[in-house]
Amino acid sequence: MKKKELLFFLLLGFSNIVLAQGITFEQGSFEEALTKAGTENKLLFVDVYTSWCGPCKKMAKEVFTRNEVGDYFNRHFINYKQDGEKGCGPELMKKYNIKAVPTFLFLDPQQNLVLTIKGFHTAKDFLKAASNVNFFRKYGGMAQVEIYKKGNGSVDFFKDYYEIAPEEEKPEILNHYLSAMTDQQLIDPESGSLIGKISLYNPQLFQRIAQNIAQLPPTAPLEYFPYYIQPFENKIGTFLEESIQQGKQAKFRELLKIKKILNRTKPVKNDIQYTLMTASDDLLNLWYDAHNKVNPEKFRKSLDQYMSTLIQANPTDSLQANCENIVFQIHHPDTSWMGQLLQSQINYQDLLIWTYRPISNLIVEWTAYYWRTSPSEKEVHKRCLSWLEYACKANPYNPETVVKAAPLLVRLKEKKAAGTYVRKVLGSLQAIGYDNEKDLRELQSILDDIENDKL
Repeated sequence: MKKKELLFFLLLGFSNIVLAQGITFEQGSFEEALTKAGTENKLLFVDVYTSWCGPCKKMAKEVFTRNEVGDYFNRHFINYKQDGEKGCGPELMKKYNIKAVPTFLFLDPQQNLVLTIKGFHTAKDFLKAASNVNFFRKYGGMAQVEIYKKGNGSVDFFKDYYEIAPEEEKPEILNHYLSAMTDQQLIDPESGSLIGKISLYNPQLFQRIAQNIAQLPPTAPLEYFPYYIQPFENKIGTFLEESIQQGKQAKFRELLKIKKILNRTKPVKNDIQYTLMTASDDLLNLWYDAHNKVNPEKFRKSLDQYMSTLIQANPTDSLQANCENIVFQIHHPDTSWMGQLLQSQINYQDLLIWTYRPISNLIVEWTAYYWRTSPSEKEVHKRCLSWLEYACKANPYNPETVVKAAPLLVRLKEKKAAGTYVRKVLGSLQAIGYDNEKDLRELQSILDDIENDKL
């Protein structure tokens, strides 16, 4: 008797292990499974398959049998399998517009479709997809979610959906999420972190954010700057450059207006060390026109005035003096605790190399466009040469600008000047122990090309 009892309990334990190894599917009818789902207040999970379907068999063998899959589905759903070609299968195929198998339905007890998953998935991906079912149930199922996704949802909907949305949908959903917020919600620190993730331009949203910032009290901007204003300004800068590079004029004009709402437009004289947010509209317009080769006559007139103002406000001797102050820091590092702290946070050599580089590179690009679109006159030649000299002399430690300027100087019949500027930068960099081999090789290579008439 004891042996029989022991055998009984062993068999019972074995049967429990088997049941735990995967999804337990109901053996009755579809209607009975629905009734059970209603009684237990669960969704009905339906695996719609066919006998000839390879992926269906693979799901049944490799996914449904996994312990973690069985644990989750047996706890949260009533599970049912239905051949799409037999019994109530054709009716389910028609009702839920199933075009291919396997298709997995999640139905409420009233047979409303909450979620559909299609095709073969690994156990990990299948569990991840199924775990989103509560979200779809909360917001009325897939059909209602599709309506909400188009911008009709609430803040809570977009917040929840953003967490589970496929990566390709997140940019648009994020913009809808931010747009659905009240002004007060929009300036919350959490919103600042979301603004930093924007990757899809939305002019209405950007204009609204800019107006919110502009309406902050005078004492507030400093408090909001790191987590709200700065991420937004960075995004404006990113989209401004993108609009220039892609030649999207309408977008470019919109962004200039948004930038103006923030009162960050500076006079030309400050462009010598500009950022995209602090650059004058004159600089940005010249950059757009030169890069996209539009309206050359207007561009030439604007550049004449712009360069005259810029050079007068920022003579090269003052710019070079600033560079030499940085060189002094390189050769005579401050040994005080404050100096050591600054040394650890600032690479003075990199700071020196990049000083005035952005504006100098733009001047070379502008000069090239000016020269190509102007008549061949002495005055044109004189202006172009003076602008290139200014760009090269502004920072005699800047390798990139002279590399860009040298070929243009040679085309202007100024081979000697081209060689002089390249040698100057090469010697300056060697004097501070600059060890970027790529830059040094490029400078030497272009110098060799100048001397051997290969430019």
